[in-house]
Amino acid sequence: MVHGGSTLSQDQEALVLTSIMDSLNLSGYFKLTSKSRQ
Repeated sequence: MVHGGSTLSQDQEALVLTSIMDSLNLSGYFKLTSKSRQ
């Protein structure tokens, strides 16, 4: 790893993690709503 861009890489990792968590939460939310509709 390049220490010079450690802060940038950490920010990018945080963005990727948050986006993945958001997509997972959205998929789980849609699954719950679809189950409740049935």
